Amino acid sequence: MLENSEKLYSQYENYTVAVFGSARLDISHEVYQSAYAFAVELAKLNCNIVTGAGPGIMEAANSGLLSVREESSQSKSIGLHIKLTHEARANNYLDESYYHENFFTRLSQFTDVCDSFVVFDGGIGTLLEIFIVLQLMQVGKVNRKKLILVGDMWYGLLDWMHTQMIRDDAEMISLNDLKIMEIVADHNQALRLVQKHKEELNK
Repeated sequence: MLENSEKLYSQYENYTVAVFGSARLDISHEVYQSAYAFAVELAKLNCNIVTGAGPGIMEAANSGLLSVREESSQSKSIGLHIKLTHEARANNYLDESYYHENFFTRLSQFTDVCDSFVVFDGGIGTLLEIFIVLQLMQVGKVNRKKLILVGDMWYGLLDWMHTQMIRDDAEMISLNDLKIMEIVADHNQALRLVQKHKEELNK
């Protein structure tokens, strides 16, 4: 594993996918297995995967890519690590690891180097990642990228935003803002969106 300072990262030539999700779901959980299967398919498309380098969904994505990657492939498994009390070290499935002292520089690297952001079930940290990407896309600071939420838990978030942020007495966001996030039922649908986006960027 290669350790780098946060100032040394650069853009990648291969299409690069951020995978976000809970650090607390282990290999026995169906969402872990879904993220793993998603990463396996991304490896076949020669995509890079970037995660927060921790356990759970992050480990699933990093290990899934490495499990099938061919020697000739240029795809990379990348982790953006930050030391937390429940994540003492980066997972063991990384080609490159970048250490960040704080969430702000780490989130900046995610938004700089990734072409799409695919979100599996997660908690507060995952919500932070969703909303920073959503806000940057809303105001046009991040362009030509995709934000894809996978699974049933996210429909409730969209419903809450629709009913509480778009009200008769106060329209705090627009309907178009809600369309930035694409919610899909499973990782296979997410894969199709990523593949289509990858093809569009390569035109």
